[in-house]
Amino acid sequence: MTLDTSISVVLPTFRAVEHLLCCARSLVREADPAGLEVCIYGDGGGEASREAIAQAAESLRAAGIGVRATYAPVNLGNTRAVNAAAALASGAWLLFANDDMVFPRGWRERVVPLLRPGRVLSLTCAEPPVGGHRPASCFVARDLGLDPERLDLAALDELDAALAAPTLEPGANYPFLVERSLFRAVGGADERFAAGPYHDPDLFLRLKLGGAELVRTRAALLYHFSGISLRFGESERRASASRDWVRSENRARLEFIRKWGAKPHAPFGRVPATRADAPWDARPRRLPERARRAAILAVERLRAALREARRAR
Repeated sequence: MTLDTSISVVLPTFRAVEHLLCCARSLVREADPAGLEVCIYGDGGGEASREAIAQAAESLRAAGIGVRATYAPVNLGNTRAVNAAAALASGAWLLFANDDMVFPRGWRERVVPLLRPGRVLSLTCAEPPVGGHRPASCFVARDLGLDPERLDLAALDELDAALAAPTLEPGANYPFLVERSLFRAVGGADERFAAGPYHDPDLFLRLKLGGAELVRTRAALLYHFSGISLRFGESERRASASRDWVRSENRARLEFIRKWGAKPHAPFGRVPATRADAPWDARPRRLPERARRAAILAVERLRAALREARRAR
């Protein structure tokens, strides 16, 4: 049986107007748009976001790329928006990406041969070092600029050509491809992580425990603006993560521990691992385990309070 390799690029977006348009400009360069669609879910953000989504959708359709786009005026939070964007998709494979990621020319023809049933395939990004944010070790530190309106797509293509390789290694990170049927089978992204990170290590962990193969490739190198549209305030973009980001990250980390009864031992890019082989509510909870979970939560609450206090200074 021939593997269906149709791909839906899943793009939840919130206020990253110029970044979304830059992403669309990179995608319209697809030489053969057959079997490719882009699913954009506007998670609030106001009139500028709504207009940007319409503009991006128009340019993608003009290039022959399928588009499913919607704008919702009420902000749901990132994880709910991820599920809402995925629900729009019709492709056999979902490619989860951020609205501030940019695609090199020819990415799909190099990625498709690596797709296998049961495989979760993560791609690699080049990221500029921004303030206190350092690119992950599995990514490439390269500054092609922070202005999405002026990004040189030819420079990205050259970098991609220089570094691209079809090799595979264990790993899991955004952006990644997963079969739509498999994403649905594990229940999608857990919406208890509504406004912060950690929904992705939770998802990767559930996929791993379900038997999926989690690997990463440099067959395509995207450019990622380091999440500056959300991580940093206008006055803090080159300084440090915003207070709201730190607060949401703390809440999500605590939620992960409550769900799994263990710390999220998942440095960015690595296959997630915990002491648990099932969520807390789906396994026996003996006294030593309950005590360990309570102790971890107490330490992490203190850690969260100290982080937020430092950010408040």
